[in-house]
Amino acid sequence: MSILTVDDIHTYYGQSHVLHGVSLDVAEGESVALLGRNGAGKTTTLRSIIGMTPPREGRIEFKGERVDGMEPYQIARRGIGLVPEERRVFPELSVDDNIEVVMAKGGEWDRERVYDVFPALREHRTQLAGQLSGGQQQMLTIARALVTDPDLLLLDEPSEGLAPNIVADLKSLLEDVLDTGITVLLTEQNTEFAFDLAERAYILSKGEVTWEGDVETLQESEDVISKYLSVAAVGVDD
Repeated sequence: MSILTVDDIHTYYGQSHVLHGVSLDVAEGESVALLGRNGAGKTTTLRSIIGMTPPREGRIEFKGERVDGMEPYQIARRGIGLVPEERRVFPELSVDDNIEVVMAKGGEWDRERVYDVFPALREHRTQLAGQLSGGQQQMLTIARALVTDPDLLLLDEPSEGLAPNIVADLKSLLEDVLDTGITVLLTEQNTEFAFDLAERAYILSKGEVTWEGDVETLQESEDVISKYLSVAAVGVDD
């Protein structure tokens, strides 16, 4: 059963037509990757889903309810959490306080649970977020999204700008998150990172879906990877 349905959306930045009829589905408990080169429309798709850049045409349904046209906070309250490409922590607040300020009351994800998944954050719980390393700030950003108790987690380029050893640690931690059964839609330039986390994938090119299928099939499709993802394979910035 689909928890998220994106149906033929067209999204613009001013007069610039960025998404040209994008459609995708994400089933409950599934992990799906949205792949493509720089400028393909991946981040815009997530921004359309969460309502930050609402589509002008098409429809978006979450848990059977139409959400396109709602304000971002209304969509978030219905159970969609976003981990943005930019790490948006409160630098002058401690790790504990960064989590506390957004934590849903009575949710499945509380502070201790995210500390169990991200033990490095527990070690720095009293430290100011602005003093954390880039990898630690990314973990905190993900933890902050989880404690809002989402049914769907949107991850926008989670590995961007991180050193290879930190990327490996983050992948392992996200695998632990996925083991909890949460539904995830992630964008990534680092295809190896995405392949290890996702079950299915969509490829965007110039604002259109050009390929969709399971990750195992994509990994064996050298022509598709070469045509649409070859530059992205090394994890360049989006």
